[in-house]
Amino acid sequence: MEDNVAMWTLENNGFFMDVRRCSRDIQEMAFEKGLIPYIPADRNETRTLP
Repeated sequence: MEDNVAMWTLENNGFFMDVRRCSRDIQEMAFEKGLIPYIPADRNETRTLP
C-alpha cells in the first residue's frame, strides 16, 4: 500500500501531487475526506535498508 503511487496521488487545479510529500494540514484534509487511508506521519513503522 505504501509503495502504490496511484493511491497517494491527488489532483488539485489540474496538477497531480503525491500527498505524502504535502504538509500535514493537507494530509489531514485528504484523510478526513477519505482520499487517503492514513496520515503517513502517524505510521509508526520502521523500514530497514537492504
